[in-house]
Amino acid sequence: MVALGLVPGGTAVAEGHAAARTEFVPAEVAEAGSLPQIFVLGTSQCGPRLCLQLWEGRAGSFSQRQAPPSNAPREAGSAGSVERLVFANTSDGYALEPPESPGSAYRYYFTLDGGAKWQLASFGPHATAFAFAASAKDFYAVLADCTGTPEHCSGYRLARSPVASQAWTSVNIPGTASLDGSQVAMTVSGNTIWLTYTPHSGGSPQLVESNGGQAPFRSLAEPSLVGVTACRITAMPGGAIWAACPTGMLVSYLYTPDGGQHFRAFWDVAGTGGADFDPISPTIAYRYTGIWPAHPSALQVTTDAGRSFSTVSHLPFGAGADVTLLFVNRDQGYALGPTLLYTADGGERWEHTSVG
Repeated sequence: MVALGLVPGGTAVAEGHAAARTEFVPAEVAEAGSLPQIFVLGTSQCGPRLCLQLWEGRAGSFSQRQAPPSNAPREAGSAGSVERLVFANTSDGYALEPPESPGSAYRYYFTLDGGAKWQLASFGPHATAFAFAASAKDFYAVLADCTGTPEHCSGYRLARSPVASQAWTSVNIPGTASLDGSQVAMTVSGNTIWLTYTPHSGGSPQLVESNGGQAPFRSLAEPSLVGVTACRITAMPGGAIWAACPTGMLVSYLYTPDGGQHFRAFWDVAGTGGADFDPISPTIAYRYTGIWPAHPSALQVTTDAGRSFSTVSHLPFGAGADVTLLFVNRDQGYALGPTLLYTADGGERWEHTSVG
């Protein structure tokens, strides 16, 4: 039996795991599709140096996998040169390694066995991938032919490959003759893909929809998804889309119930205040408020698509700490800050995980 102690704000957090903490320091968490399992990327001390480690599991039970290729991490809790993990299930996934210098290419590595082995992915000569997403059956990527920085790319197309394969096919994306690859985002729900992009010439943001990654693309109403970088969009069954748009010092959160026809803003928060947002259904989402003065360090939930939020608990992280929320369903979730916490009751009580 694990003893429970209270942190400020009344949140129950398990004691005992922290004392048994190993040298593994988590840096990133990633979902395994719609399954309750997750992947945790982080560092561990390997003799005189740090090495990257990858763990896969659920709740408090994890097993080690081979980490994707990366430059050596320079500090504990770093993901090395890996920027993002995307898994469709517990076997099939990709790891993104961004350019080390302007003009060099993005690199993607893929695994078909849950991270036991990784291979360098190829999308064709001069092709690089920007936005990347997965459904239960397919991987999707926005590809372009690049000769330098993202501002010097052409031939933007939506590519699709079934999971457990490298059989990529693609269709051209309309209206992308002038585009900055860093201004592209994508989300998938079922067999529907939404793309948002801002022309390099400074035109209005575009939101288009594709059925199964095929043409024709359907242009939607002006989405108001305006940000200094691409908005992060998350689609849900039934056409609901949640969006997070960086707008300088702030991040604006928006919601649409109708696949992008009408967006409604519901929260603006400081982009450097450690806040995070994690939608889990068309109407339910969690948020961590960070240093937001109205409710600092609070975990809150909405059940009415962002119209109102109620405080569930307060996370035991220092003010301003960067926090990542990852809820796999309404009850089970993780909060990654300086440590990795797990909840089985919707965030009321948290336990320190024993990954590593």
